[in-house]
Amino acid sequence: MNIVNPPLEVIHTILAREGDWNFERLIGIITTPTLRPDGSILTTPGYDAATGLLLTSPPLMPAIPEKPSRKDAEAAVKLLNDLLIEFPFVDEASRAVALSILMTPVARGAMQVVPLHAVSAPEARTGKSYLLDTAAAISTGEIAPVIAAGRDEEETEKRLAAELMTGQPIISIDNLNGDLSGDFICQAIERPIVKPRVLGRSETKRIENTVTVFCNGNNLRFIGDIAPRVILCSMDANMERPELRDFAGDPVATVLANRGRYIAAILTIIRAYLAAGSPKQCTPLPSFGDWSRLIRSPLLWLGCRDPVETMEAARAEDPTRVNLRSFVAAWSKLILPDKRMTAGELKNEASKEIYGELPADRATLQAAMNAVASNRHGEIDPKKLGHWLGRHKGRVVDGYKLLGEKDPHTKQHVWWLADVKTKEKSNG
Repeated sequence: MNIVNPPLEVIHTILAREGDWNFERLIGIITTPTLRPDGSILTTPGYDAATGLLLTSPPLMPAIPEKPSRKDAEAAVKLLNDLLIEFPFVDEASRAVALSILMTPVARGAMQVVPLHAVSAPEARTGKSYLLDTAAAISTGEIAPVIAAGRDEEETEKRLAAELMTGQPIISIDNLNGDLSGDFICQAIERPIVKPRVLGRSETKRIENTVTVFCNGNNLRFIGDIAPRVILCSMDANMERPELRDFAGDPVATVLANRGRYIAAILTIIRAYLAAGSPKQCTPLPSFGDWSRLIRSPLLWLGCRDPVETMEAARAEDPTRVNLRSFVAAWSKLILPDKRMTAGELKNEASKEIYGELPADRATLQAAMNAVASNRHGEIDPKKLGHWLGRHKGRVVDGYKLLGEKDPHTKQHVWWLADVKTKEKSNG
């Protein structure tokens, strides 16, 4: 198929008539065959109305049976695993995430949204970027184009927005050393349509989200709402200088020598699972049901570990959650469930001394409050504590639900813990 650029005047005329277009909906341009939402495979170059994607210059690919067998799928997953032999995964769940990293961008056309795939290690040069390059080599025919995270959430949002507007299939945040958080990155992961602000203008652009977001870094931490949207591949070479390892293979070169073979393997795995009747393997992951059905379930069906197991590791490292758990644990040991207290009363309770000393349980609660609501003098600020409690109202942590309301008599906000675990047992 020959592609010719239209005259510049035609482009300007079309752009000037935005809102009056009768064109088919184009949401992305791809160079790799993909899966449609109905499970069929998009292999014919040109525009595909079912996905809104334009396929150009796809690589030669071996034929895929109409109904691949489980044996075909097992051979295909072995082919992918052979690319991963020398990566030092800490466990089999991380290996399953790595398989999802290879598979997800190829099958992205069938999925509205997919989780963030992250790769973390304690040392640089462990192979994090190289794994993502291997995935990009399969899905795009080149190594992954990368961006750096910004100095703060606002700067990271600007960079992500600019990348989303390019329509590229992969966004890879490289060498992230520190924390990742922010409302916009959560939207870029979880929402099928996003409206980022155009840099330098007071306007937004509506974008149909077809991207797979990767990130890698040393000892990554995911803060707040992003944690349950991440699956985490952890590596550890157990070496002071991982870059001195001697690799026998070259996965990127191996893929580029016969890219179609690996694309076909990925599509074979998914098609075999669908041909087997999509036997239920797990409860669909909220917000990522398509990914659970087309990537996670086929891997479980073939005996791989559940990549979603790694979400707990991402959540466990979230300092927001760690602080909340510490606070609730200290509160529940010192104060009876359902006892309503203002933020100021909570502070005073934690500060009560007995015989001139602060008991250990109160010292623990005080330390938990200091971690979330201290002022610049290192003292607990009741107003700041009240705001923090408000942000976490309704959350359940270790069997306790944080609740609050405005007292109709004192007009102050009061807070309490409800023991939902005990209530569940009594109801059962």
